[in-house]
Amino acid sequence: MSSSVNKPLNKSAVALSHVVYRYPKSKAPILHIENWQVGSGEHVFVHGRSGSGKSTLLNLLAGILTANEGNIHLFGQSLLALNARQRDAFRANNIGMVFQQFNLVPYLSVLENIQLAAHFAGTTNEVVRQRCHSLLAGLSLEPQLMNRRADTLSVGQQQRVAIARALINNPRLLIIDEPTSALDSEAKSGFMTMLMQLANENETTLIFVSHDETLLPFFSHKISMSELNLAGVSYVD
Repeated sequence: MSSSVNKPLNKSAVALSHVVYRYPKSKAPILHIENWQVGSGEHVFVHGRSGSGKSTLLNLLAGILTANEGNIHLFGQSLLALNARQRDAFRANNIGMVFQQFNLVPYLSVLENIQLAAHFAGTTNEVVRQRCHSLLAGLSLEPQLMNRRADTLSVGQQQRVAIARALINNPRLLIIDEPTSALDSEAKSGFMTMLMQLANENETTLIFVSHDETLLPFFSHKISMSELNLAGVSYVD
């Protein structure tokens, strides 16, 4: 089932209309999405080959990039109506992101990495510590790992810490970019089962981007970039 393009705006977590993004000084768009909506609480798998615009789409949704044309609404809020500082605050309070490379600060502890994300949302350290214990337990990580440096963890542990960091502020939208590329099939299955369980428990809207179509069975909603992106370009994103 594809994510719908016909839901009313106020029932949508994500709504894109006539969105165009192009590189500076370039006339040709690298991303052109006419209309796309994701309902609140839906889990959507966005798939496509390398160069299809997946990462550009995620950066637009997170407010890291700004569309040249059109508008993006998240939970009814227009990103275009926010200035850079307001977008940063909105992102911290509403969006959790997990990147392919995890982007943990290597010399900081697990707890410090998670506290850093919570800081931008104004969450106190005491609340973070309490929630961190719960998240780590749910992610099958031992509590003593909180004081370990991020660069001493295994790839699988780093991945789980990245998820905990993304969830620490109880985001309404979770954006995940190619998180399973370094995992074998058994670890991949375990990761996906755990992720979907957490998303369901927290009623989190999930946009999961990957080229790995073996993950499709985990999702009831899916859409390909070739269907979504009308620009029809190929580049390394």
